[in-house]
Amino acid sequence: MLTAWILVAGQLHKTVALERFLAQNPAHMIVAADGGIQHAQTLGIVPDLWLGDFDSSDPAAFPHIPKRVFPTEKDQLDSELALNMVLEKGCTRVIFLGALGGRFDHTLALLLIGMQQVKQGIEVWLHSGLEWAIPFNAGKTHTLEAQVGQTLSILALEPLEGFTFLGVKWPLNAVRLEVGVGWGMSNIALEENVSLRSELGCGVVIFQALEG
Repeated sequence: MLTAWILVAGQLHKTVALERFLAQNPAHMIVAADGGIQHAQTLGIVPDLWLGDFDSSDPAAFPHIPKRVFPTEKDQLDSELALNMVLEKGCTRVIFLGALGGRFDHTLALLLIGMQQVKQGIEVWLHSGLEWAIPFNAGKTHTLEAQVGQTLSILALEPLEGFTFLGVKWPLNAVRLEVGVGWGMSNIALEENVSLRSELGCGVVIFQALEG
């Protein structure tokens, strides 16, 4: 599985949780989307490509990084352009770094764009270092690493039918989880791995880091 890191212009905190996650998921390709370039220095990395319309960054700031410039008036987000590029290169796991804690419209758009990719078999993560979101689709058991005591929440993006959530304080077994309810919020991991599965629908699981 080829992994891409896409740097976007939300918040990114260099936490123990983030460092551990990135060590476990090394990048085959790193793309900075416009203002996401700010996170390259935080992480001590050099992107393979820096792209966007550069309305929120100075393209002359890092002359050594290859660039691709797009017009400001366009139909796609810079992060979406970066996503399309890494998919064309064959990446099947995409990690958006700096995807949370910035503009809510961008975060929501990334989550929904990511969900469409998940339905096509692509694995997508949105990470800020303090929390991370993983959209998931039905028909597959997802086993995810957790820390005992960690808070995690489930939200349905489409009604989840036959939804099961195990390894947590309040397990769910073959339930229907509707869109727009808080039933799946603020659960607690009791094991080092939690598992979830839905027979129909799609949703997102959101983890809160235990440590800074």
